[in-house]
Order: sequence, then structure tokens, then C-alpha cells
Amino acid sequence: MIRRKTTCNCFVLAALLAGLGATPASAAIGDLTQLPGTLGCLQQTVGDYQIPSPRCQRVFFPGGPHAIELSPDGRQAYVFASDWSASGLVIFDRDSNGILTEKTGPTRCVTSSGNPDADGVNTCEIGRHVSSFGSSAAFSLDGKYLYIGGDGIAILQRDLATGTLTQKPGTAGCLTSDGSPEDDLRTCAVAPALGGERAMQVSPDGKNLYVAVDKGVAIFDRDVATGALSPKAGTAGCISPDGSPAGTPAVNTCVDGKGLAGASSIGISPDGTSVYVAGQSSNALAILDRDIGTGALTQKPGTAACVSQTGGPVDDPCVDGKALLGPSSVTVSADGKNVYVASGGSRAVAVFDRDTATGAVTQKDGRAGCVSQHGSPSGDPVVRYCLDAGPTLDGAKFVRESPDGANVYVAYGGQDPGSAVAWLDRNRATGALRPGGCISDGGTGGVCTVGAWAGGFTGTLAVSADGKNVYGTGNDFGGGFVAAFARERDLLAPETSIISGPATGSSLSNRSATFTFTSTEPASTSACSVDGGPLTACSSPLTLTALDDGQHTFAVQSTDSAGNVDASPASRSFTVDTAPPAAAPPPSPGATASRPADAVTDVIAPRLSNVMLTRNAFLVAAVSTPASARAASSGSGTTFRYTLSEAATVTIVIVRRASGRRKGSRCVAASGARRSAKACTRSVWHATLTRVSKRGSNRVAFSGRIDAKALPPGRYDARLTATDSANNSSEKRTLKFRIVAP
Repeated sequence: MIRRKTTCNCFVLAALLAGLGATPASAAIGDLTQLPGTLGCLQQTVGDYQIPSPRCQRVFFPGGPHAIELSPDGRQAYVFASDWSASGLVIFDRDSNGILTEKTGPTRCVTSSGNPDADGVNTCEIGRHVSSFGSSAAFSLDGKYLYIGGDGIAILQRDLATGTLTQKPGTAGCLTSDGSPEDDLRTCAVAPALGGERAMQVSPDGKNLYVAVDKGVAIFDRDVATGALSPKAGTAGCISPDGSPAGTPAVNTCVDGKGLAGASSIGISPDGTSVYVAGQSSNALAILDRDIGTGALTQKPGTAACVSQTGGPVDDPCVDGKALLGPSSVTVSADGKNVYVASGGSRAVAVFDRDTATGAVTQKDGRAGCVSQHGSPSGDPVVRYCLDAGPTLDGAKFVRESPDGANVYVAYGGQDPGSAVAWLDRNRATGALRPGGCISDGGTGGVCTVGAWAGGFTGTLAVSADGKNVYGTGNDFGGGFVAAFARERDLLAPETSIISGPATGSSLSNRSATFTFTSTEPASTSACSVDGGPLTACSSPLTLTALDDGQHTFAVQSTDSAGNVDASPASRSFTVDTAPPAAAPPPSPGATASRPADAVTDVIAPRLSNVMLTRNAFLVAAVSTPASARAASSGSGTTFRYTLSEAATVTIVIVRRASGRRKGSRCVAASGARRSAKACTRSVWHATLTRVSKRGSNRVAFSGRIDAKALPPGRYDARLTATDSANNSSEKRTLKFRIVAP
């Protein structure tokens, strides 16, 4: 069922709420909270039936907002709006807190009319073919160019310093199916495959633009340096259900495809090898292979070409799927392992596993294959249940994944419950989804948090690249709005452990060593270093070869999908000695030969097991804990318990996690210019306890007071390592505890 959350403990939002007298409560990763006051809602100032909302600030839109895009650097938000007489976009600056501020002057907007005032002076820049429908807009990955579709394609160059836009002059500034002849002059370049542009996306390498049009997909080559677009020649320029382009009645000028009718959304895999298209009229997800050299698209053969509702059509079937009635949005996960499709007719999000080698998709088995309103997508047989999302996801329209891979966000709604956004928690190891929470216009009968809206008919969503914010649009015949939310982020760094390999202090007689390692977060990536060299990407197991004689150090560091870096990489130091042992001197006459007692080197590290605390949350006791001697037990405090495979000295390093800012590969305290750097979690050392321990079970009383100094209330990590007399060290074991205030 839905997990309700009404507040968020984001650092920035906490400060904003504090100013309003509110206290943020604990929240889960991915939870959303609308920015407080009028910061959370921007309402259109014009509209024949617009009713001002006291919960929103009034800003200019040329019509009802229906889509929003964020620049790749996160510094600007571009809101696309239209009504019966005008269309275009408005530019907002976005600060480090996620707050949107309307730009001033004519460069704040680009519209088809220039929006002249009463004196005939344009209040916006004039743009040609800047009408945008659905989610038909896309940035180049470098943020230098913005492409807008809906009435052809407009090409605008972006000033990286200010975020303002300038349309390219002449035919370089737009493309339409007929070149848009006006007074017998063509004002745009010709692209016959265009017509009814609904979505577009630039390939990860920047070499192509793919556009979802009424009858399939139009394909363009893109000049990475200038942003110019060129339709691919011949049938390579488009794929459609009947081989004809959207903009002309000619047939057999496109490649034949299926599952593409009413193409409404495009998703491209991170490696650029696969393109996925939501065919709204086909009730299908089409699967296309992309040639990374040429950008050409080829649909997979047979039923592998698409997944459709119940496998139709009969005469040219797809793979049998569910929760695909009227799919309107598709997104590919950042790790390339999953594809998610929002379908309004099914009131659902369909969940697919993706083969990263072939691009083929397989819908997850059973109820895991979709998440839907009340668990039963409309039109499916009774036996085809999805995971139950309660009353949410009615009219699911738009879907996007968070950059850390922890959540999937869905824009949904209509007349009832109006505009709404739901978030689904994503298992970063398997890609499976489960209901998380929601914010809606009226709270959906108490299931969702009540949002500050000023319209209905939900538009699109944008998730910021830093994972801090989510933005949504909504409009109806009375106007529209943009809603701004703070997002709870994952700021906890993973812990790295070396599972096997040469122990610290050991000696090898060969020139190779193999290490296996792991992280506390399954979706983490690893970077390894040898002998203090730079950290480079690696995976477990890793074999080091051609090691010279002498001492060596191997270190490995984990980074989770949210970008949090383990501040204390796991490491082991060992020696390579391949020289043959010196021959023993001959025994003196009459001496008795004997074997030295130290002829065999101890290279086996002690094993630290059954590690636990008697209390994970406790008050500081009156009695102090000495750093290197046993402490008396106390009614408060806690006790470390562990078992050793041999006698060893155990060190217990106690650290407290604190917020910080990224400085290169390190996480440091936030100060001065570093306050605007990327947030991270750092470890602050508080104490180190040392105990000589016997083989078998051991107990160490800990009062929470080190040599009479009490640790302040808060959350801590205790990192235990055992070292034997031969200097072999065990794997680090970490326990978490909390000291509570009296």
C-alpha cells in the first residue's frame, strides 16, 4: 500500500521549513515535499477562466504549461506552454535550493507572436515553429542546443552563462515536412518524415536526434559542433507501421515497422544501442536496435520487435504483455537494466528487465510486471494482477527515473484526482518497483499528501540531475501551473570490504595476487588502486600480476548509485618475495641439526564473527570507558560482543557521520566556497578503543563516555578490526549505534 509522507528531511528544505516554524520529520529516500509557501507553485497570470490561487505565485506563461525541461547543468528550467492563440516557452533560473525564479526582459521567453504589449512592443523573443506539444523538447547533452517539436522542429542555441536562447537564422533554425513556404519562400529546411511531433531525444553520443511522430519515428543526423540536423536519406530517415512518413501521403519512403502507431515517447539506453518507443495507438512498446556508428535504427525481427497488450495484432503479433493500454511515456533506467512504461488506459506502470547485451526486454513475472491502480489494470483479464498502488496512477501519463536509480516518478490524474505525482521505490539490484507515496490535488481521500495546485490535466515531470528536486506541470482550460518539490536524497556512503586475498602483513612467493571485494550497497561501482596509484574502475574478483619483489598495497573504494563515496577505502598491504631462500650453513662438527621454530610464516588472518551490540540505542553511562583497558559494566551504555578464531588485538574505531561537500575524491567539511559543492557524507573520528582479546567469545563494555568525555547524542559507526601477533588483520566489521539524549 501507499507509504504516506508529509515532510522531508532534505537539508535545504529543513532550513526553509524552519523559517516557517515547521519541523521536518524523518523521510525515506525519494520522498517528495512541495516547496513551502508560494515557492512550490508557479501559476499562469493569463487565462480566460484562471482563478488566482493564494498558494501560488503568479508568473508569465503564454498559455497553459504542459511540459518542463531542465538544462543539463541544472541552472535553468524551461517551461513550454500554449493556448488557442499563442505558444512558446519561458525560462526560469534555478538556484542550488531548487527554487525557480522568473527571468526578466524579452529574453525571458520565446513565443510564436513575441507577446506584444498594449504599445505593440514585444515582451518576448519571436521564435519560428516553437509550438511544443506533449514532451516534445530535448537538450543536447552539452546543454548548448534545445530542440522543440510540435509544429516541425525549432533549433535554438543556448547561452551557457545566462541560459537565454537564440534561434538559428534562416533555414538552419527549423525543419518542417514542407519547408513552411511563406510568400513562395521556404523559411525552414525540409524533413518529409515530420508531422505531429510528440517526443524527441538526443542520442548519448550526440550524433542523432530521434523524434516520435504520428506515424512512427523520424531519424536525424546531428552535427555535434553546430547542433545542425539533417534527415537521414531515403528509407533510413523514418520507421512507420505502413512505410509512409507522417508529413506526406507517399508510401514506401520509410522502413516498415510495427507497434509504432501513435508514437508518443522515446527512450534510449545509456549505451546508445537501443531505442524504445511507446506506440499509444498500437498499445505496444516497440524495440529498435541502434547502430552506434551510423545512428540507423533496425527493428528486431518477428515477435521480438514489440511487446503489446495481449500480444496483438493477430496478423503481425508482438510478445504478449500487460498494462500497455495507451502507453504514453517510456524511460530506460540509468544502469540500462530496466525499461518502464506509463500507460493511462491501464492506469499502470509496466516493468521490464532489459538484456544489456542485446537490448531485448522481458516483462517481469507475475504481479512484479506492473504497478497499477488497485492492482488490476483496465482491460486485462482478471488473473493478470499488478502490484497494488491503491487509488493512485489513474491516467498514468509520464514516467521518469531518479538519477540515483532509487525511485521512479509518475505524473498522473485527470478531472479526479486532478494533477498528481506518485513515486515508486526501485530496487537498485533488480529494478523491481513497489508503491512509495504520492501528492495530489485533493489528497485522494487521505491516501496522498495534499498539494498546492492551480489546474488539472497533468503534464510532464523533470527530475534534476543532482537528485534534489522534481518539477511537474499541469494545465486545463482555465490556465495552469508548475509545481516544485524537494526530494529526499541518499547521502549515506557505502562500506567497502575485501573478502579474500593476501592478508595484511603476509608474504607471497609469486608475482600475482587475487582479491575479491564487496560493498554494503549492491548497485555500487568500485575503483581500485595499487601502491598508491590513481583509483581506476574495477570489478571483483581482481587479479594483480607482474608484481615486483617488495611491499605492495591494494585499496578498493565503493561509490553508490547516488554518487556517495566510501571515505575509508578497504586496503591490504603485503610483501612479494620470489627470491629462493638462502641455503642453510652446514652444521658444525658434532652439532645436531634442528629446524628453526619460525620457519613457517603465519599468513592466516584472524576471523572476527558474531559481532553485535547488546544495545543499539542507549544513554551515556556515568562510568567512563578507558581507551585501552577494560571498563566496568553499567546499567546504561552497551557491550560489544564478538568471537575470534585466535587470540588478537581488537581495535574499535568510533566515528560519527556528518554532512560534507565534495572536494575531488574526498568528502570534507562544508565551508566557504565549498558550500555549493556536491553534498556527501563524511566520517568524523571520535575515539579508538584497543582490547587484547582471547580466542573465542569476548565482551567489551562501552559506556558512551571515553576517558570521562561523553559522546554527544547522535548516530555512530563502530568499526572493528582484529590483528594477530603476526600482524595479519581481519576484515573490518561495522556496527551502528545511537546515543540518545537523557
